Amino acid sequence: MSTFANTVTRGDGYLISKFSKLQVAARLAQAEISAIPETARPDEEHEAILWAIAPVERLAKSMSLYEASTQVGAQMLQRVSAWLDGNGLDCFLEPLEIAA
Repeated sequence: MSTFANTVTRGDGYLISKFSKLQVAARLAQAEISAIPETARPDEEHEAILWAIAPVERLAKSMSLYEASTQVGAQMLQRVSAWLDGNGLDCFLEPLEIAA
């Protein structure tokens, strides 16, 4: 298993690093969105959501410029593409399917 893990890390080390930052940003965005008070006006709520997802969007767009060299990297890029196409933040938080 360690040989497989080393191959993945060498092949897509940068993507793995970015994806882990993206997961942290997605969790933080979910927490910030959940913390929006119910008494917020619609325009305030919309602005708070935009502020919460801005770091996620920036990281996702920067990741979409790279090509994956492994299957794991391809899965990460598929998740990024799905989110940019309108899926929810949960797509970043689901475990990746890594086959040995």
